[in-house]
Amino acid sequence: MKTVMILTMPRSGSSLLAGILHRLGIRMGDSTDMEMGKHLNKHGCYEDQWFQSISLNILFESQLLLDITRRLNMDEKRIEKVVKKYEPEIKQFIQQNNQGLWGFKDPALIYHLPYYHSLFDNPYYIHLKRNTRDTAGSLFKTFRYSYWLPEMKEKFPLFKPGNRMRIILRSAKLLLTRQNEYNEHDIFERVIDKGHQRIREFIKDKPHLSLRVVRSDRITTPTSG
Repeated sequence: MKTVMILTMPRSGSSLLAGILHRLGIRMGDSTDMEMGKHLNKHGCYEDQWFQSISLNILFESQLLLDITRRLNMDEKRIEKVVKKYEPEIKQFIQQNNQGLWGFKDPALIYHLPYYHSLFDNPYYIHLKRNTRDTAGSLFKTFRYSYWLPEMKEKFPLFKPGNRMRIILRSAKLLLTRQNEYNEHDIFERVIDKGHQRIREFIKDKPHLSLRVVRSDRITTPTSG
């Protein structure tokens, strides 16, 4: 058994990579799940929806989901506490998938994975990195209303009932009070660079492969560990 996990930042090409892995025979989730997210990628985002639900709720309750500036100075104790709450569901997810060669991806995985990575029997990590400025430019576009509304419609059912009203209220507050802060690419670049730093620190003593996107249609493999 081996679990392949893609570690990256949003808008870095993880859907392309997950699609390649899926076609190579690595089970990345149910075929219907793979097609979700076509508002962001016309071919689908190749994300296991069960794990997406776990991740989204952890991120939201850790206050890392909507206000990305919080990812620059995270409350690690809070993240650890929230992960502990969802640990039974994470264990169930692993137990039901832990056979043969399988994997999954989530562009925000690195923010909570360090607190439960030991639950996996034989994990292997792929660090996918795209140019920071290009990633920031692509991520910046997803904060437009035309992207945000379809995203909320699709992801809303994945939140726990107790979180649904809270996410509506927080989203409205953010749009009304903090929107101007997201008009500068600098914020996105700082979040992306810090995220990749967190990934590098996490995988340095673990089996991994580092990939770099040099163009939107090509991936290189510079290093492995």
